[in-house]
Amino acid sequence: NRRLLVMIAALLYCVTLHAQDEFKVIPPPPTVAEIGHYGQASAKLSDGSFGTQIPLYEYKTKHLSFPISLVYNTNGLKVDKVASRVGMDWMLMAGGSIGKMVLGKDDDNSMPLVLPANYPLINDSDSLRQLFRMLLNNDRDGQPDIYSFNFNGNNGRFLILKDTIVKLEQNTFDISRTGNGFKIIDNSGIQYYFSTRETSDASSSCQQGGGPTVVNSWLLDQIVHPLGDVITIKYKACDFTYSTGVTQKYIKSLKDQYGSTCTTCGVYPGEWNTNCVSRTRVQGYMIDKVYSNYRGVVQFNYQTRTDIPGDSAVRSIQVFDAT
Repeated sequence: NRRLLVMIAALLYCVTLHAQDEFKVIPPPPTVAEIGHYGQASAKLSDGSFGTQIPLYEYKTKHLSFPISLVYNTNGLKVDKVASRVGMDWMLMAGGSIGKMVLGKDDDNSMPLVLPANYPLINDSDSLRQLFRMLLNNDRDGQPDIYSFNFNGNNGRFLILKDTIVKLEQNTFDISRTGNGFKIIDNSGIQYYFSTRETSDASSSCQQGGGPTVVNSWLLDQIVHPLGDVITIKYKACDFTYSTGVTQKYIKSLKDQYGSTCTTCGVYPGEWNTNCVSRTRVQGYMIDKVYSNYRGVVQFNYQTRTDIPGDSAVRSIQVFDAT
């Protein structure tokens, strides 16, 4: 019927536009992304995934605990996967973070796409075409970004819809925004503050200029117990760029094959190819030290990282008492 034909025509138009404008995804920095992967991974014999944990040290106050461990978890090496600061598929579990996977446009700097009340039963093909054009031309954001948190063995995901936090898993955590960061309160009333922000921006060697800079991770800065214990995590800044993928195109004109008899081949160069390298720049932070109002200091030491200039690899961890 006519309504079905309108829908098919609109979807074909959508595919045509999509071929001209690739869908954009900006992941969190590699270390934060690896921590988020650990929070959602599970060891299964059916798919070959594997994981193990090596406890290194537990920093304790009178009522708080801050475990530090190395975790290995993998479902196999993926193309373009980037190692964390302790190696491929390894994670240093120290502190915590909230990472944001930007889907399409950054929620904090865009307008969401509002569907008409009668969608998808739209009889007007022009209105439906305009709807898809707003989405594919990046005039509107078509889906919310996904936030994932991981701290002290707790993990989960949430969305922010119209300034309201919507949890994707059932849990009893109280999650709220505090200025430019977040606060999570667990069942015991312990407060976790995530305020140190990392930013990323994506660019391509085939395009002039880069994409917008987005805040896509918040690091755990402080843990506060209701009885007065406070653990503070300090960071030091780092700025690095890494490659996230290579896109190759090769085009050969049909006119070369069929000659002047082809009237619908279009006018294109005889043949050409491109190699486009996608890169992400991160203005991030590395954990420097952990201390409290009761005990000594845990110091993290680094060495130069050869695969990602500007970033560092963990070399050692030192524990100092209060004196």
